[in-house]
Order: sequence, then C-alpha cells, then structure tokens
Amino acid sequence: MKKKSEKDYDVEKGVFGFEVTTTEACNFRCKYCFEREHVPTEKVLTASIIQDRVEELFQADWFKNQYDGIKLILWGGEPMANYHLCKNLFNAFMHDKRVCFFIYTNGSYINKYIDILRDLKRKSFVKGTPKITIQVSYDGNPSHDKNRLDKEGKPTSKQVIHAIADLDAWGIDYGLKATMAWRDYHMLPECWMDYHELQKIWGDKIKMALTVDYYDVQFAKYKEQVTQALIEIARNEARFYMRHKRFLSNIFTANRAICATGKSMLCINTDGNVYNCHGSIYSSCSNDLKYTNIFSENFINSIEKANKFYKNNHIEPEECENCIANTCLRCNVKKYEESDKETFLEKWMDYSAQDELCEYYQLVGKIGAAMRSLIRE
Repeated sequence: MKKKSEKDYDVEKGVFGFEVTTTEACNFRCKYCFEREHVPTEKVLTASIIQDRVEELFQADWFKNQYDGIKLILWGGEPMANYHLCKNLFNAFMHDKRVCFFIYTNGSYINKYIDILRDLKRKSFVKGTPKITIQVSYDGNPSHDKNRLDKEGKPTSKQVIHAIADLDAWGIDYGLKATMAWRDYHMLPECWMDYHELQKIWGDKIKMALTVDYYDVQFAKYKEQVTQALIEIARNEARFYMRHKRFLSNIFTANRAICATGKSMLCINTDGNVYNCHGSIYSSCSNDLKYTNIFSENFINSIEKANKFYKNNHIEPEECENCIANTCLRCNVKKYEESDKETFLEKWMDYSAQDELCEYYQLVGKIGAAMRSLIRE
C-alpha cells in the first residue's frame, strides 16, 4: 500500500477534537470555576487506551472520509498536573503527523515540561498548524489576583506571567484566555489595560480571548456596570485598532461559530465516559449527556452515530440568524439544562433558553457596531 504523503491530505477535511480529562485534581482554587463543587476522584486514564482508540478512529472509513487529523485536547482539573499521562501521550504521538495537541492550563506546571515541549514544537502536523498549542488562563489584573488563587489562597498572576514568558522564549505556540465574572465587570477596563501592557512586551501574540460565566448568568443584576465597562473597552479598542489594525480582545470580533460539540469532537472523563464536551461532564444533566465509554466495544460506532446525529440535526431559529450580536457563546449544555422543551434535540438546540445571555451579546453587538462606525469615520 502506498504511504500517504503530507501533500496528499485533503485541506477540505477537518480535524477531530479528542478531548481527554487527564486528572480532576487542580492546584488552584478559582472562585468562579464551574468545577468548584465537584469532588475530584483519583481515577485516571492510560495513554495506551487513548492511543488505541485514536488509531481505530483513523482506520474507520466514515472518519477517513471526513477528517485528516486529530487534535488531542488535554483538560482537567489542571491537565498538566498529571505529568505521567501527558508525557506518555506526547511521546506516543510525537512523530505522528496526523495528531496535534492543545492544552488548557493555568500555567503553573509549564517549566516541568520544557524539554518535551521543545521536542514537540519541532514536529509537523498535516494541516500545517502547530504540533502543540497551549492556552494559558490569565484574566488580567486586578481580576486575576482576586479570583485565581492557589490552595493557600495566594494570588497567582506572577507565576502565570512567568509561564507566558517561558512559552514565548521557547517559541511554543500559545494563547491567553480570560474569564470575567459578572460581579467584577467594572474591572474589565483595568484588565484590558493589563493585556495592553503585555502586548507591548510580547507583541501580536498577546490577544485577550474573553469569556463570561455562562453557567451562572447575572447580566440583569450587573447590567449597568457591564454596559459602562463595554463602552470604555470599545473606546480603547477603537484607539488600539487605529494603531495596530486589529483588536486586542475578541469582545467585538465577529464570531458566530456554531459549537462543535458532538459533530466533530468528544470529551472523555477520568472514568472513561464519553460526552460531547467538557461542559457536559460537570452538568447537572451529565447522565443524560454521556453516550458511550472509551472501554466499550461499541466506542467507534457510538462516535460515528453521534457525529452523524449532530451534523445532520443543527437547528437555528431565524431570529438568531438575523441577530445584531456579532459574537454569541452558544453553549448547548446550558440550553439543555434550562430548556423546558421535551425531546433531546429540542432541548439541545433551544436558543431561547438563556434570555439574559442573549441580551448581553446583543448589547455587545450594538456597542461594537457603534465602535466600528467610529473607526470608519
């Protein structure tokens, strides 16, 4: 059989997200973490079962017709706390051009992985994107040091900044993810300015990818301070855009992407149970949302069935298609939890289930439209 060369891979085919919970343990105690009520178990998966399942997916005809590559996404807890599993996975797929890695991390264990990360970054992935990408959680101060504390209750911003500096120095592909609690939205302009200072140091690699707490939406309660913060950020972004021809944050960037859960990704917890995404693991409806187990003989068939179901059954109301919101966090897990619909599909696609979140993103859209008009002028 002729071996497939790198140029033979179809650029139109996708990359399948294979998300692995390496551990439920974490060395931080972030105040807004949606896992904070969960009691961690000591169970962990092995690299061998993950390696076997990845190879079986590559051999499945339905998978080969749709995907060229697999992105192994490491999630926790703090995923890099499980050094043994992470290292074994890195070594297992180090030379496999069909596999790349993405890691969510608080940055505290980065230095422990310096040698293997350097090796990984030199390897190739068939899609031409980096072999390894690391997303570091950094909220920007003062929010970060208020909410992201270690086990002793101490602020963690300094060690996170050191981790970012190390990644930059090593040439590892990285991004930063910020979370803003509704009660702290008045801090957003200061956090944005903190990112601005980092951008002066490390350049265009610094982008503020902001997410809100969509598990406990309190937009109505804090609407006034949210509005004022967004208006101030819009002014900052307009000035930044005029100089850099890009925005520093994603707040006003157009992104109506449909969530990939189910149709092009899966997530496995430490028990081996398979869900659509990591949000499903800690959902109050987690038992409804798991659909197979990594140790099941029907694992591959179950993944195929889920992939087909979610690809063929996307429903979006007309009012969503014509909405002023440029960005919309479409969390299907929260829709499912809060929906009063009857069938699984109706609950999963119930875009009307989070009115406050809709109002927030529409507000962002209106302010963003005014900002872009100002830039054009």
